[in-house]
Amino acid sequence: RGAAVMSGRPPAAQPPPELDPGAEPAVTSSDDGLPLTPYWRARLEELTRPSALGLVSSLSPKNALMYENKAGNKDGTLVAFAVAEKAKHTERVLLIRCGDFYEAYGLDALLLVEHAGLNPMGRKARAGCPVGNLQPTLDCLTAAGLTVAVYEELEP
Repeated sequence: RGAAVMSGRPPAAQPPPELDPGAEPAVTSSDDGLPLTPYWRARLEELTRPSALGLVSSLSPKNALMYENKAGNKDGTLVAFAVAEKAKHTERVLLIRCGDFYEAYGLDALLLVEHAGLNPMGRKARAGCPVGNLQPTLDCLTAAGLTVAVYEELEP
C-alpha cells in the first residue's frame, strides 16, 4: 500500500508541543490509562460533543493510534498501516483513503467527530468522510488548530 502525504495548518496556529524543542516530551497517563502527551491529553479533555465523548472509553492504550480492532491490527491491514504511520507522525490527525472515503481511527476519529461534526462508524473510535467532503473536513480540523496528514491510495 502506498501513501502520499500532504498536511495543512492555518497560518496563525501554534505547532503542537511535540514540535517545540523546549517542550517536555513526557507521556502522561490519567485514570483512563491512555498514554498521551500533554498536547493530546488537552485535546481529549476539550471534547464537548456527546458523540465524541461517548467514544473515549473505546480508545486503546496499546498503540500510538489508540485503536484496536477485532482482527488485532494484523500486518498488511489498513489499520496496521494506520498504526505504523501514527507512530511516525504522532502530532498529526491521519485521514487515510479507503475507496470512496477517508477514514480515521482512535483519537483522530474523535477529533473528526468533535470538530467536523462527522458521525462515528458504529460504537468504535472510527470515523470518516466521503472523498467529496475532504476539503470541508480539512477546513474544520485546521480551523481547530490541528495538523492533518492525508494518505491517498496508490496503485501497486
